[in-house]
Amino acid sequence: MKIVCWNLKNIGQTKLGNAFTNTFTPYGLGNNVLDYMMKLVMGDAAWSNLWGLAGLSNNPADIFVIIELKTGGHNKNQAVSGTCLPTITAITNAMNQVAVTRNINNNYQYSFATPKITGNHETVGVIFNNLVFNANPATISLRDNNNAYINPRTPFMASLVEGTTTTKIVGIHAPPVKGGANVRYRPPIDYVRKLGIVGELDPTAAVSPTDYFIMGDFNCNPGSSYTNGFGVAVTGFNQLLAWNYNSLIPNGTLSSVRTRVANVNPQPSNYLSEAYDNLLYNFSVAPGGISEYVLDLIGNARNVSQPLNPVALYPNNLVAVLNNYNKVSDHLPMIIEY
Repeated sequence: MKIVCWNLKNIGQTKLGNAFTNTFTPYGLGNNVLDYMMKLVMGDAAWSNLWGLAGLSNNPADIFVIIELKTGGHNKNQAVSGTCLPTITAITNAMNQVAVTRNINNNYQYSFATPKITGNHETVGVIFNNLVFNANPATISLRDNNNAYINPRTPFMASLVEGTTTTKIVGIHAPPVKGGANVRYRPPIDYVRKLGIVGELDPTAAVSPTDYFIMGDFNCNPGSSYTNGFGVAVTGFNQLLAWNYNSLIPNGTLSSVRTRVANVNPQPSNYLSEAYDNLLYNFSVAPGGISEYVLDLIGNARNVSQPLNPVALYPNNLVAVLNNYNKVSDHLPMIIEY
């Protein structure tokens, strides 16, 4: 099973067709944003160097989670509108087309879970292999145990069913950091702390086999903290860790993408800036092996126009790679395979 989660920064239908520059396109990594996405999500040979990481295969994703999917409206848990459905439909159709082209559509066919509004003009997209999971999964924008949504963007959950096992896919987008060094993580940490009072995220309450995944742009990581008014360091993941959520992504793994190269910094901090993205899991029955990564699509980008002789684009072509990656997102994707 492979899950890819990617904050795609206000992804809408128009953005999917945004073309890359004449410098970048000949490298063979995609002609536009949608094409680029497909090569990563569907396990294309353009990224064969990543599929060589321990435990990763070149299989397409079984689940693709999209953070920052644009929609009309702002009322949480209500139906989406505007560009949302055309966008997620176009992405799903593109994944199905790749499966047909590669003659793997006997094993990979995709549908999307019905999105619901999570915050102002925003939702989470969940696309899944409908040959693995049942059609029409339940979806909900979550409330905490006090029946309150978490602001500004409440978590979204799709419950995918395979046989007797439910896989709960939860996408989040926490508020950004704000303020001085001692308190800048307060907004995202206080948000993450509230996840610990969302009953649907408590694995100990499951009455049937259930696997849980919480993923997205946390704007912090388990090692982040802020100092409260009593001089005490406050962290955000305590309850999730108490519920035995785990991650193999090391604290401090950079995932936020700079808009321009910081030449004075060493790789990868010359093109990455913050450790913001997390993918946490809790399995009802532990699988035989788990591999989990933040995928560095900038430092690992290659010119694959000659597939038998790919050429690394870092460092000589870093500016072109970074400028074009910013057309796609300001975050790197995460992946888990088990």
